[in-house]
Amino acid sequence: MIIVFAIIIYIVLCSYIYMQKVNFSKKLALLQPMVESVENIRDVLYYCETHPEFKYQYLSPTIDDLLGPGKLEAHLRNPSAIYDLVHPDDYVLLEAKKNGEVDFTQPLRFRFRNHHGEYLWFEEYATPVYENGRYVAVQGLFRNIHEKVLLEEKLANQAIRDGLTNVYNRQYFQQQMEKYNQLHEEVLVGIIDLDGLKEVNDTCGHMTGDLMIQATAQTLQQYACENTVVARIGGDEFAVIKPNCDQIEFEQYIQNVRCHLYDVHEQIQMSVGSAYTPNAYGKMNELLHEADLQMYEQKKQQKQL
Repeated sequence: MIIVFAIIIYIVLCSYIYMQKVNFSKKLALLQPMVESVENIRDVLYYCETHPEFKYQYLSPTIDDLLGPGKLEAHLRNPSAIYDLVHPDDYVLLEAKKNGEVDFTQPLRFRFRNHHGEYLWFEEYATPVYENGRYVAVQGLFRNIHEKVLLEEKLANQAIRDGLTNVYNRQYFQQQMEKYNQLHEEVLVGIIDLDGLKEVNDTCGHMTGDLMIQATAQTLQQYACENTVVARIGGDEFAVIKPNCDQIEFEQYIQNVRCHLYDVHEQIQMSVGSAYTPNAYGKMNELLHEADLQMYEQKKQQKQL
């Protein structure tokens, strides 16, 4: 309630300042007690004119605590200094806000670089100010939500990761299958199944079997390209989606995985199947089925040896 009350005071203050530009310093002195209350809030509060000149009428000193010493003075002297701190991916959004081209009914999220070189996440609640129908200023607050975003990302990552191996889970694999099924892209789907895992579990215990599954997952991920999806879709079964990859490249990938696993866990054997198309649109389920059949055929042949 204290924060809400202070924010209301701040907005009233900024509106008052804007409507009464004459004798600014005298009016601000009269309202100094309210200013001091606002400045005790840990959010960054501001009132910034966008027309006729881009400049701050107010910026709370909290910015020095969050982004580093000297930031308040630097931004009051040069409002465009904020563009030197914003994350490159958020630059366009910041420029759109300056021009009044964002949805002000929704909170905005930005990343700003602090004096340690670390980008921190902030959520902004901004309100536009109009004069004769023209966008002339914006007022609001920035709230540090860095820890919240990190937690959100952690939970989101856990939701798509397999608990035992930390590669993607079956649910995420299905989502990627659906995504590529709508794209006109070159794609290869591979299926990898461990051979003899039941015997290992029966003779050496499930802990040993789990270690084999983990080693396979780690190796599949280690030799995968950046855009490759590696997922555990069953107990000892893995699937990969490799965009812009043909059969020759996939065979080299699997060869690298086999060689590494042989050096680490000699008893790990795999059956592998794959299917390729130059155009994935509408064909992903067909590719998966073909790769699955190839894998079982290889498993059948290895049992006969």
